[in-house]
Amino acid sequence: MNRFRHRLGRVNLPTLAGRTRRFIFTEIKKIEDYVQKVKSGKLVVAQFGASWCAPCKKMKPIVKKLGEENEEIESLYVDIDELPELGESEDINELPTILLRKNGKYLDKIVGMNEEQLLQAVNAHKAPKEGEA
Repeated sequence: MNRFRHRLGRVNLPTLAGRTRRFIFTEIKKIEDYVQKVKSGKLVVAQFGASWCAPCKKMKPIVKKLGEENEEIESLYVDIDELPELGESEDINELPTILLRKNGKYLDKIVGMNEEQLLQAVNAHKAPKEGEA
């Protein structure tokens, strides 16, 4: 399999301080890439979906935007038709399913197209900003 099929979208966004910030939205093509990402120190929001799944298509930009707007979040997308063994190992039985992980640990699971539940879970698990307790 072509090792360059792994697609990364990188964009520089201007900040108020005049610096740029990078975010990554990764479409996972290899299990090894997924394992590496979920073991990072960032909060990983991993959507499992399929090209034929209409609710998955609606959730994908929402998941992507989380990574765009939050430095501590890395957004991933896994097509279960391309990586069925990963879907099986993560116990994905319905689509879309979104897993939240950090440092390799499972934090939360959102099943179905539920943006409000996703945002609540992300807010509950992301690190507080300086000055917040």
